[in-house]
Amino acid sequence: MFKHKGFSLIEFMLTIAVLAVICMSAVPTFSRWIAVLQLQQSRQDLMATLMQARSQAILIRREVSVGLFAGQNTATQWYWIIRPTLQLRQPEQINQITFFSNGSVTAAQVSFRSSKIDTAARSASVGHKPRSEGEIYDELRFELCNVEHAMSQGFVVNRMGYIYATQDR
Repeated sequence: MFKHKGFSLIEFMLTIAVLAVICMSAVPTFSRWIAVLQLQQSRQDLMATLMQARSQAILIRREVSVGLFAGQNTATQWYWIIRPTLQLRQPEQINQITFFSNGSVTAAQVSFRSSKIDTAARSASVGHKPRSEGEIYDELRFELCNVEHAMSQGFVVNRMGYIYATQDR
């Protein structure tokens, strides 16, 4: 009788088929893991941009703004753009955060047509309406969301400009 050395083509194809089934079952878990990493990276990137802007405002003793839209960075105006797969939820559609030379912060809506800041700042606190024009926020709560995977991560910028992450959901 002949002694077999190696595998037959059928044994090899069965092994490949089993490996393919195992790999296909891991794809949903892997895609969720990638989505979590992208969400964490985006949150850390935005928080770092805001921290750097605050530091820059204190260093140069001038107001430094961070626009949450596309633009070209300057010494006093920075921009941050969200990844296309994510959404940024923030109070009342704020799209510009301004840090003052003492490190404190305010936020406003910027008109894209005229690039002027609305003078009536809106309160970020839940259920709290602004009492007057130019009111400084107690805290700004932001949340980055991945709707496809139903997950979000948030952070807070308080009145004095301190930025800290909130518990993930």
